[in-house]
Amino acid sequence: DIAALLIPHESRDDTLEPIVTVSLGSAALFPTTGGNPESLIAAADKALYVAKSKGRNHLIPYSEALSQTDS
Repeated sequence: DIAALLIPHESRDDTLEPIVTVSLGSAALFPTTGGNPESLIAAADKALYVAKSKGRNHLIPYSEALSQTDS
């Protein structure tokens, strides 16, 4: 848990939390014929979008992101 480390933000931006947090979207694919890196990146990006929509300090795997979005 990154927030538990209590790393202070160096930014002077008042809209940021006073400590560093991390939101991540993760994805994994097994190599297949015809697969491409773009689909892996798109899956991770979709998961990241869901993690960010939940607020700060979330980790969302792609399979969970699929069940939480319409597109």
